[in-house]
Amino acid sequence: MSTDTEWSWVKAVSSCSVAQKFSELKLDLERDVEDRNDLVRPGEPTFTIASNGSKVGVSKAYGKTLSTVIFSMIDKGISVRDDDGLIFEAMLTINDQRECRFKIGEQELEPWQMRKRALWKLFFESA
Repeated sequence: MSTDTEWSWVKAVSSCSVAQKFSELKLDLERDVEDRNDLVRPGEPTFTIASNGSKVGVSKAYGKTLSTVIFSMIDKGISVRDDDGLIFEAMLTINDQRECRFKIGEQELEPWQMRKRALWKLFFESA
């Protein structure tokens, strides 16, 4: 870890950008969808991902789309919605360990933890 004279919290906040984290999120979601599809058994729904710049949708489909989770860039973070509405908004923060993290309420999350909360129902619960 760098010393306090080398590390700038101001620069860290600036580099903890929504655009950067959203770009990383898209790649992680592609891997999550691929991993989940590897577990699909015959006769089960499959999963797809689609992106249009500021939004990414992960869908469960069996012939037709059954349900979708949408990740959208917002001012200070990422909004996550499903067919029933808002699941959560994950804001970005720099924690005391100098890491850029998602924050839902008072809880800091690593990227995989945020994606797990967003996709658990879609991936592992019946439609």
